[in-house]
Amino acid sequence: MPADTVGKVRDTFQSVKSKIRNDAQQFAQNETLRKGVENLSKASEHVKDATKSLSETEFIKAAIKVTYLA
Repeated sequence: MPADTVGKVRDTFQSVKSKIRNDAQQFAQNETLRKGVENLSKASEHVKDATKSLSETEFIKAAIKVTYLA
């Protein structure tokens, strides 16, 4: 096999290897970002639920005060 052909094949393999490595790193970063967004979404839901619960509690306290003052 001619030396230039071997060199071209080696270069092609190196290029493919590099692309696969870069794609794997990009996938890992994307997966990390996806999990981060998912966790933020869950945290947002928890904050929303806690806020709703607190506002309901404050509403009940206000209603009790109004009831006893009336």
